[in-house]
Amino acid sequence: MDINKLEDFVKTKHHLPEIASEKEMIENGIDMKDFQLKLLQKTEEMTLYIIQLNKKIESQNQKIELLENKLSKNKG
Repeated sequence: MDINKLEDFVKTKHHLPEIASEKEMIENGIDMKDFQLKLLQKTEEMTLYIIQLNKKIESQNQKIELLENKLSKNKG
């Protein structure tokens, strides 16, 4: 799921996709095996988001460095 869609989902539903809400967990109980598998899936998704964000940050840092170099050459 796209990070922006995920944000919208969490804002409206107040829980992660594929994870039951607190109310549902209290009312229906929790299958621990299923819950742990879903938590592992969410951990993997977060890891992929972090990798994607890190690549974006690295790209932006390279652009900033290039712009700073151009700026310092223009000043000198």
